[in-house]
Amino acid sequence: MSQKHDHALDATEARRLFDYDWVTGEMTWAVRTKGAVLGARAGCPQTDGYLQVTVRQRRHVVHRVVWLWWYGQWPQQFIDHINLDKGDNRIANLRDVTRSMNQQNQRTVGRTSISGLIGAHYVKRLGRYSSSISVDKRTTHLGFFDTAEEAHACYLEAKARIHPGWANGG
Repeated sequence: MSQKHDHALDATEARRLFDYDWVTGEMTWAVRTKGAVLGARAGCPQTDGYLQVTVRQRRHVVHRVVWLWWYGQWPQQFIDHINLDKGDNRIANLRDVTRSMNQQNQRTVGRTSISGLIGAHYVKRLGRYSSSISVDKRTTHLGFFDTAEEAHACYLEAKARIHPGWANGG
């Protein structure tokens, strides 16, 4: 899933324009250009939490530019921030994954969640909590539980076992 606009920038140009510190994950301007200060952090935070940088009137998310800078080619698919910190662009925290794998590394609860725990859904007619997990667009019911914590624990156990993209176990 190479982004069409990515190709306005190549690795040689990225390395000329930016310095990258693999220890901190910070990308800074290596040259002075219009609107860019030499040595200043490259990229502005967007409403979605990702840093974005503009090169020759084209916008790029910084984590993809970091990948290009480090590996010399654009990522083939999606860049996943393993620790879920959108501002942590250390190369050790980035991986090129499928959309499915990227979605497995989510740990947020849906807006309609009553329990506040991922994998625990209250079933009012039963007065119990249900837990289920999806794999390849197929949902597997994990069981009914007396507490949200039990349903959540069952979900976490199943997720660790069947979702290899779930990096740190929540």
